[in-house]
Amino acid sequence: MGNQNLEGSWIYCDRCHGKLLKRLPNGILHFVFGKSRNSDGSLSKRSPIDMQIYGSLKIQCFRWECRHTNIVNFFPPVILPNEK
Repeated sequence: MGNQNLEGSWIYCDRCHGKLLKRLPNGILHFVFGKSRNSDGSLSKRSPIDMQIYGSLKIQCFRWECRHTNIVNFFPPVILPNEK
């Protein structure tokens, strides 16, 4: 996964490497999808789907040429030093 900064880090699809969702610095996963229109037909800055997820999930890549199922764990893997 990418570097952790104040804005969070992106989580990418394992197969096509497209962006799936963002892991915020506090560990919460942020998912935004879709576009909505204003009453005059122009694009709105709000998305119809805007979720913050606390926990692990299984998400399918939404790119039609990929559709790979990705598993995102709430706690990233921890590498422990060798104990002797």
